[in-house]
Amino acid sequence: MFNPPLDLIKVRIQLQGPLFHHLDGNLRHPEIEKETNSMPLASKILIGLIVGVMSATARNPVDVAMVRMQADGRLPLSQRHNYTSVVDALARMTKQEYIV
Repeated sequence: MFNPPLDLIKVRIQLQGPLFHHLDGNLRHPEIEKETNSMPLASKILIGLIVGVMSATARNPVDVAMVRMQADGRLPLSQRHNYTSVVDALARMTKQEYIV
């Protein structure tokens, strides 16, 4: 929902430099670094897979809603859904099609 504006802000901050400078210091905290270095590779891979599946599961319906909203303008007036927001599109898709 907020990806494009936030992504734009993130890129602009990255170009200025301070965002990842501060994040790097927090991510390299000795306690965190000690925990991740002692974690077996198989655990890191499993955690990465689980987080990736969760992310894709949460993001896919939003992507579908955004594509439908963009494509809605190309449809004839009688076939348009006239979604007002991503939340409206998700709610109507769930109600009308029983899928998200």
